[in-house]
Amino acid sequence: MSLSTTLRLSILLSVGIALVSCHGNMVYPPVFQDFQNIGLNLGRAYKRHGGFIGCGRNDPSNGVDVSCVLQWYSNFTRVPAGQAMTLPENMRAFNIRQVDRRPGLNPWYAPGTAHVFTPCGAAGGNPEGCPRGHPGKNNCPGGGHSMGPSAEQYYSKRTVPVTSWARGSVQNVAFTLSANHGGGYQYRICKVPISGRGGVTEECFQKTPLEFHGSNHRIAYNADESSWKSIPARDTNVGTKPAGSTWRRNPIPACNGGAGGFFSDNSCPSGTQFPAPLPGLHGFSFTQSDVHFDKVFKFAVVDQVKVPENIEPGEYVLSWRWDNEQTPQIWNTCSAIKVTESEGGDGEGDSSGGDGEACAFKRENNIAYYNGDLLDGRKNLVDSADICEKQCSSRADCIGFSYVPNNPEMGEFSRSCWLKNNLSDKREGNGVISGVRAKCDDPDDDDDDSDDKDNEASYKKGYEDGYKEGFAEGYAKGNAEAGGDDEEVDDPEGNVLNPTKAVLT
Repeated sequence: MSLSTTLRLSILLSVGIALVSCHGNMVYPPVFQDFQNIGLNLGRAYKRHGGFIGCGRNDPSNGVDVSCVLQWYSNFTRVPAGQAMTLPENMRAFNIRQVDRRPGLNPWYAPGTAHVFTPCGAAGGNPEGCPRGHPGKNNCPGGGHSMGPSAEQYYSKRTVPVTSWARGSVQNVAFTLSANHGGGYQYRICKVPISGRGGVTEECFQKTPLEFHGSNHRIAYNADESSWKSIPARDTNVGTKPAGSTWRRNPIPACNGGAGGFFSDNSCPSGTQFPAPLPGLHGFSFTQSDVHFDKVFKFAVVDQVKVPENIEPGEYVLSWRWDNEQTPQIWNTCSAIKVTESEGGDGEGDSSGGDGEACAFKRENNIAYYNGDLLDGRKNLVDSADICEKQCSSRADCIGFSYVPNNPEMGEFSRSCWLKNNLSDKREGNGVISGVRAKCDDPDDDDDDSDDKDNEASYKKGYEDGYKEGFAEGYAKGNAEAGGDDEEVDDPEGNVLNPTKAVLT
């Protein structure tokens, strides 16, 4: 077999694999799917990975076969026919141009121009059927499933976290990667119409793309901002849509080769697509052999965005749009935002509620929590437990509080409000009032079982459906369109593969 044939087939094979693997999603501000209000507290997520937020609430009768946040996207989408590549060369994240050789450019080659089925992601990625126009619901060749609802519609009447942002403020936003498809992204905001969150549109989001603040990302393994590591960012406003709007390149390089490292263990023995910004920040995240998801990236990429000063206060939706380079996909996630007049730093907000009811706190009398302090309660004196609870509710990283009522005998601890991000050290506390944030339960869903076993089972269902029923057919179709054959091929990372047999067993 010639080297060119081997390379072509290995590239096609990698695309077939990449289409059904894990993906990426916003985690902060807490997203619609985040009923546990995890946000950047990645230690509370299954496997410490943000893509597993929302798992365990599958709702097949309403088209949500896999509820994990990383399963909401637009599959098989490309830039408009006839659209030339507008992406500057220095913004590419894959050093093999157009990894997927089927007709049409993948979304990142002309940022913002490719069609999305929904600005907040569709469950399963294929809401118009697979193949497109097919009326039945089924698992799709190349990944996902068909006929799933849009996130903005599905969560329009369900309880979601809400985060408050002040006009003119600078706010933290963050995403995680489950399958590193390169490309780049943008954050956008849209005012909720009279019809509610379900009425937001891509056209509305494109009217208000948010500008990035600063020229760096930060890498976060948890919500403790003091531990975040800064790395440089790379932006472009050339050839983007909306015209002149800023898009930012995904800063984590995949491994060399068309597969991006899917066949390795994220160690990238053949090097990376571009230099890694810090040791260990490279790879594909989820890999073929990682059946228990132990090697998925356990960090989030944090940026800061500017909230426009001239938008009116009210209810908004924030959308993260990630245009892929390796695959014909766009990943979208949304958060509910309340824009206020007053000054407010990052994280101030309800972090609850939405169109539904607020997330309640379970009160505990004569109980104190002794660890996980977000601030020194002696420097945060308030007049009631209700005020203390409201402070905790306004922070996405707060999961509980302990309040010491007004009592001269308590000295400097009197009226102290202690906000917590860890509740593992629970003790008796005479007179102390504590509260633990309850889950933001869906009113239409009585299943609150979200333990690790359910999370893994929930995600594995989507993973196995894609591989067992989708991969071989998806690869064969792509290979036929490109004029390939079914010979065994050598992957750039040394794997010998037969594309019609490379399915999960």
